[in-house]
Amino acid sequence: MPQKDILTLLSGGDRRTIGRSDQVAAMVSSDLKLFPKLIAGLWSTDPLERVRSADATEKVTRTNPGLLRPYKKELLGLMSETTQQELRRISITSALLVGSSCARSARPWRAKVFTMELRSSR
Repeated sequence: MPQKDILTLLSGGDRRTIGRSDQVAAMVSSDLKLFPKLIAGLWSTDPLERVRSADATEKVTRTNPGLLRPYKKELLGLMSETTQQELRRISITSALLVGSSCARSARPWRAKVFTMELRSSR
């Protein structure tokens, strides 16, 4: 499958599964020029593509959080407008990671994101 079709890999199937998001994350990690296409998937009209794009984005940015820097404003906007928990999580994570030193590990931020999700769901 051509690399430009990464969003096609994320569509279809059962919503309760991650589908091929691991495969897409690996593809994007090996070719970072695909990252903008993956980010664009967060605004897809297909809800499965949105959720799985968020999952793949999170996986790619665990090792390279600086990739989120150019998209901070858009992701914060997405956080304020979406009701999908998965999209809110990647938006909050990006804000925290980009606001911090990108050299730090993402793990401490995950606990903060979880706490923020709990507060926002009340």
